[in-house]
Amino acid sequence: MNKELDEMLKDKARAGFESVPFARLLGMELVDIFYGEAILKLKMRDELRQPQGVLHGGATASLIDTATAFAVITCLGESEKATTIDLTVHYLRPVSGGEIVCTAKVARRTQDSDRFG
Repeated sequence: MNKELDEMLKDKARAGFESVPFARLLGMELVDIFYGEAILKLKMRDELRQPQGVLHGGATASLIDTATAFAVITCLGESEKATTIDLTVHYLRPVSGGEIVCTAKVARRTQDSDRFG
């Protein structure tokens, strides 16, 4: 993919990201995007804490889902669309402050279906 196309893709993705109200509500930021890859971050703030004071798991899952969606979108043709049909999260440890960065990469697109891994 040439640089000009990369910049066109990034501009389109940034514009698309800004049109996602839920991502804005949570405070997600699009850090960078490439073909098959998206990097998003989320800064911890009080509104995203659960009662024990750590980042709510739903905010983490939403960040993962949104980053994945933007990574997949870069692999789609003009008339193709995608949506999440399944999401499993294995939490490794709680987030108590700072920010979390999520890098989503498309590992493969199967030939017999429109599934990405």
